Amino acid sequence: MNNTIDHAILVPAYAKTVWQHLSNMEENPSWQAGCERIAYLNSVRDQKGIRYRAFGKGRNESVIEVTAWYPGLGYEYVIVDGFDHPNRGRIRLQEVAEGTVVQWT
Repeated sequence: MNNTIDHAILVPAYAKTVWQHLSNMEENPSWQAGCERIAYLNSVRDQKGIRYRAFGKGRNESVIEVTAWYPGLGYEYVIVDGFDHPNRGRIRLQEVAEGTVVQWT
């Protein structure tokens, strides 16, 4: 079964400011519903290859790997463990006059 999530929000801030938060995986719990904390699984932090375990409520956890990194613009990832079916996503930033559009697909 294929499910596609496509969600966009307007953040009233510069893309550089938004990127500082979204590119730091340790901040995921502050904006990602269901994520309580993360633990890095390697030493990569700000480029393709970041691998971390995300812990949710109860025993919910998954391993995520960043497969593409576009500094200041977004990144792509795959969930390599913790889901019953393949899962991948992309976070993109687009600066507009009113702030930054964050697109999560």
